[in-house]
Amino acid sequence: MSQENMEAARRGVQAWNADDLDAFLAELDPKVEWHPSIEPALDRGETTYRGIDGARKAWDDYRGGAWERLTIQIQEIRDLGDSVLVPRACRPDRPDDRH
Repeated sequence: MSQENMEAARRGVQAWNADDLDAFLAELDPKVEWHPSIEPALDRGETTYRGIDGARKAWDDYRGGAWERLTIQIQEIRDLGDSVLVPRACRPDRPDDRH
């Protein structure tokens, strides 16, 4: 199962970067928990997105507004048995960066 989870994580990141919400959500477990590391850096405190509705909210929160999109670059995928940890780097693209 863990290899399947790792492949699903890769496909999910690919879908995120391709702006494909449906494909992104399709790769997630219904009980997904997303703990974005960027929140404390933005002085927003810590946020946890839970479940498919939470993932959809994260999608909306990280697209539009200050950033046009947020590109995820996987640094590694860690097999934790029933779950995976995906340390990553994120590159925000602001609308005025596209010249």
